[in-house]
Amino acid sequence: MTESKSEDNGSDKVDGSVLTSSRSFKWFVLVTFSIFSSSLAMSKVIFAPIPKQTAAYYGVKVNQVDWFYIVQMLAYVPVGLFTLYIVDIIGLKKSLWISSAFNAVGTGLRLVTAFHDGSSHENCQNNTTDVEYSNWYCPSPKWGYPVALVGMIISSIANALRAGLPSKLTAQWFEPNEYDIANSLTSLSDPLGSMITFLIVPFIVKDPSDMSDLQIYFAIPVFLFFIGKLFIRQEGYKLYIIMIK
Repeated sequence: MTESKSEDNGSDKVDGSVLTSSRSFKWFVLVTFSIFSSSLAMSKVIFAPIPKQTAAYYGVKVNQVDWFYIVQMLAYVPVGLFTLYIVDIIGLKKSLWISSAFNAVGTGLRLVTAFHDGSSHENCQNNTTDVEYSNWYCPSPKWGYPVALVGMIISSIANALRAGLPSKLTAQWFEPNEYDIANSLTSLSDPLGSMITFLIVPFIVKDPSDMSDLQIYFAIPVFLFFIGKLFIRQEGYKLYIIMIK
């Protein structure tokens, strides 16, 4: 079927198959963005359900685990104010690409601190933790904790950039009668990620030695979005239709 638009000098036609493809693709964009939002929420509170295991793994005190969340908030507020302005300048597509890059780098930095089995006795001298596990001998190298903190800060920049995207994505990819469902799904993805984290993390991590598994599992949605956003090459469904007319 063909859709046409009347103009003063005639009528421009758009192939119906292109429209159908674009209408289907916008749901792919929505699902991809929802995965991104959920992965950011999961990264934000990844250590919250397991403070003792995290403290033992990194060789720090339990109250130092709170800094994984505090540094994100310290970075989020000033960066968030700036991104509200910058998103309108660079557009939705570039904002998604940049935020996914920040999230991937932050997750990657956190991931490189995860491959430690507690057997390196030279790291025992760096241990200042106030919790003990009978099957965990020495913490990760001294650089592990600050590198993980930096990874959290970088991921929080991605989270700040994401904050201004849901309404822009809805306006550019969906029709007015679809705004409610699109806004609802993008809004629910954030608390959904937090809920998943608090439900499954205690089952994954029983001891500090399980931290590497946790980091790998939680990196999966991050890199799924990083791959998925490569297929998003338009600013929006409506702008795409105008462009091909």
